Amino acid sequence: MGGMKFDWKNLRGASPERRLFSRVRIEPNGCWEWKGVPTCNGYGRIKVEKPVLVHRFSYEFFKGPIPEGLQIDHLCGNKICVNPAHLEAVTQWENMTRAGTQVSVVNGGKTHCKRGHEFTPENIYRQPGKPAHWRICRTCERERTQRRRKSVGEELGWAA
Repeated sequence: MGGMKFDWKNLRGASPERRLFSRVRIEPNGCWEWKGVPTCNGYGRIKVEKPVLVHRFSYEFFKGPIPEGLQIDHLCGNKICVNPAHLEAVTQWENMTRAGTQVSVVNGGKTHCKRGHEFTPENIYRQPGKPAHWRICRTCERERTQRRRKSVGEELGWAA
């Protein structure tokens, strides 16, 4: 596959598998990299009956249907890799956690608020209706309320 030249005109009407593997190069690190045009998000896409992401197509071709509610995670971290050994069906949360770039994942790992107060069960307020990772520091909230009350009291002419 690596280094071979293909006559793209002869691929018209070819099976999706042939079209996929005609555009894959096996890298020394084990990744099977898609060499077609990537999407704006950096993933490969191929038209089967409709456009499909190539890593999802590869997973289904080699491993079977993607279980309901799961996503395909690149264990190698390479968005254009289609090596089935590098692909795993996981929940969205697991996929985001592994990527480590989502705000909720980054903030969920924090042990202190931005003012340095420790996040302990006693010092965390979780607002009803908000996601589980949404935390409010009780110490900061208490200090903010005190400042607001003092400011309002001074505006109304109340003694502090």
